[in-house]
Amino acid sequence: MKKRTFATGQNDGTSRRTVLKTATAAAIGLILDPLAKATPTTTPIDYGQGSGQTHLDSTNLFPLLAAWLLLTTNGPAETVDPARIASVANISAASAQGIWNQYHNNQASFSKVRGAFGTLAKAFATAAPYSGGQCPEAAATIAPVAALPCSKVPSR
Repeated sequence: MKKRTFATGQNDGTSRRTVLKTATAAAIGLILDPLAKATPTTTPIDYGQGSGQTHLDSTNLFPLLAAWLLLTTNGPAETVDPARIASVANISAASAQGIWNQYHNNQASFSKVRGAFGTLAKAFATAAPYSGGQCPEAAATIAPVAALPCSKVPSR
């Protein structure tokens, strides 16, 4: 049987099957790569500047932002404690305790921010759960913030 050649008359030894396999693998890689980047980390983040700790930067801001939202938008202050902060924001117990300490030591300032959020929520919402000016007690609206994918912000 005679060996087929490409239109140019030359055969580089690459079969159609190999080309299809390679193209399929590349297409799957392109499709799955964005999904891999959006997968949240399962290990809680331990913020800090020490060895083995996560240094805060633009790639890991959302868990800290979720903790901030929990403290400034979620119902009465008594319902928020370090364990809840750690759970909702996916951060370590030590980081949650540090955030809680800042909140506890500056409750008057946080109270003003919580009051301002309550005013906004009442003004914008016409139905539960925000019509009373608070987030739902089960921090279901806040936890997804911690899982948002981050990427480095390009310098301008």
